[in-house]
Amino acid sequence: MLKNKKNKELEKERLQTKLSFLRNQVSPHFLMNTLNNIHALVDLNPEDAKESIVKLSRLMRYLLYDSENGKTKLSKEVEFIKSYVDLMKLRLVSNVDIQLSFPDEIPDMEIPPLLFISLVENAFKHGISYQAESYIVIFMKIHEKHLFFSIKNSRHKNVKSIGEGGLGLKNLKKRLELIYGTDFTLMSSENENNFETNIKLPLYGN
Repeated sequence: MLKNKKNKELEKERLQTKLSFLRNQVSPHFLMNTLNNIHALVDLNPEDAKESIVKLSRLMRYLLYDSENGKTKLSKEVEFIKSYVDLMKLRLVSNVDIQLSFPDEIPDMEIPPLLFISLVENAFKHGISYQAESYIVIFMKIHEKHLFFSIKNSRHKNVKSIGEGGLGLKNLKKRLELIYGTDFTLMSSENENNFETNIKLPLYGN
């Protein structure tokens, strides 16, 4: 009885966490700005506009369908991040340096969907200044059936620190605890110049 009750509570919390998580991912402002940027590209560079529409379509399909089963292929999660970053880059100025590093070969492993998007969104929200040089570095490595994910971005005096409040990180930690128990690592650090988050997760096959 107690075990069934606990399982039901965990399932309820999992669903509530998922719904809350999805509601707060990929803000409407991002969608609106992306559509405006694509509209501007239609006359200037039709081919780039078409490619951006395809990426936005893939991103939305992933959000609506591919992520609803509680797990997804790691390769799809990587493609989602790449598409998101490419669309964000449409409105960036030349003084922003974006660096992405993913494994050349993505293993056929599954992870919970949308684990990293809140960190990526925060990096663009808090790490980009249109007046000063800015950067975002995203790194992923697979080693001995563990996934290592790191994201680092610049900080600016006129942009609020990610660490202030830390609601996104708290929600992510809660979700990771629900899924992995204690079998994960989540660490963040910041100074006056940059903010960095590192995650280590176990990977499981199909």
